[in-house]
Amino acid sequence: MELQEFKRDLLNSIFAANKHTANLSVLFQAFTQVLGELTGIETEFDMNDWSNVNTEFGVAISPVQAAKCTQEQLRSLVFMQGVKAAIEDKLNQGLPEVRILYAGTGPYATLLVPLLAMLPDLPVRATLLDIHKENVSAVQQLIDKLDVVHCIDEVVCTDALKWQPRDADKFDIIISETMTALLKREPQVWIFKHLFPYLQEDGVLIPESIALFATLKRSDAEVQVGEFFNLQRATVKKLSEGDSSVLTGTLTIPEEYEPGDGFKLNTHITVYKEHMLGEHESSLNVPFTIPCEATNLSVGAEVKYQYCNNSSPEFIFDFPKPPKFIQTQQIAPLDEKSALGLVGLLSMFQHSQLKKHRKSIEMPEAVWVCLQTLCDELNISLQNYLATLYQSASIDTLEAWLVTQDTRLNNADFINDLNAKLLK
Repeated sequence: MELQEFKRDLLNSIFAANKHTANLSVLFQAFTQVLGELTGIETEFDMNDWSNVNTEFGVAISPVQAAKCTQEQLRSLVFMQGVKAAIEDKLNQGLPEVRILYAGTGPYATLLVPLLAMLPDLPVRATLLDIHKENVSAVQQLIDKLDVVHCIDEVVCTDALKWQPRDADKFDIIISETMTALLKREPQVWIFKHLFPYLQEDGVLIPESIALFATLKRSDAEVQVGEFFNLQRATVKKLSEGDSSVLTGTLTIPEEYEPGDGFKLNTHITVYKEHMLGEHESSLNVPFTIPCEATNLSVGAEVKYQYCNNSSPEFIFDFPKPPKFIQTQQIAPLDEKSALGLVGLLSMFQHSQLKKHRKSIEMPEAVWVCLQTLCDELNISLQNYLATLYQSASIDTLEAWLVTQDTRLNNADFINDLNAKLLK
């Protein structure tokens, strides 16, 4: 494909497209092919021949892996169009020139250089950073061949986590797409933290928001647990000021929890305003579900989380520990009393909890007889009691419900008489 055809036809088609454009895959196949030919780094190369770089705060993926990211058509489309919209908004605000810092360009500088090739008269001055010398060489070739040198201040081979601008430079837009789903492994968080002091007071981060949230996942529905982190301007500002409290917190499991629910984690990205990527629209939005057997969840349970600051960052979740009887699958003896003073209750409750954890243990005959006797003596529907027993998050919850059904349970003499009947 001739360069003029690339600039005039292919790029115009891409920037005019949307997520539902029928020939989107064809457009991006041609797009990556031209970029590969211009830079000498093609997506067909064997990734095993190229190396990642391990930084202090995450992995900088290899040039070929970065090139392959461009093949994700929705991801590339939304980011490219989001950057274009952000630049246009800055110009519409009256800026004579938009200064851009782009950290982690990969070999194609996909989010900016193709746009400049299509619109060479855009009043943009850009500084481009990448840690791989192969990427820097490739981007420099691309800039020269696409004739956008006039838009570029410099291309620097550097670790973006350590780079500092000359003088007191400030940028109108800072771009970095150095991430995976759930902000694992790559240094997106730390790059934004480091570069934020170089953003203008009314400057824009691209992406604007990376929201991570949890839901309860079941076969036919999902229930929101809550957002646990959002990498956006306010968060980055706190991090840059040394406030790391945003990296830890607690999620509370809602009342809608049902036994068997998985704990699902998802990533939603707002590149800029309406330019968004949702679940399964790219590799950045692939959800991850932790099965119920590994979480020990219940209504009201607290799940603590922390973003671990190490060479391969990720959010770590601290789920409630299962009680010993869950691990041993042995329930309390029938004559062991609960806090209320009732025998049998602890045995019944622990058996219901084992069922929640999908443990195949039969209710002992003596416990079943005790359960029926309790319902008869308190005049409680067996069906209602079994449902409450199963749904109760704790033995305290079950006991509180029983007292509402029969106030005689507040009387010690009544409980002693009832216990005698339950143990017959």
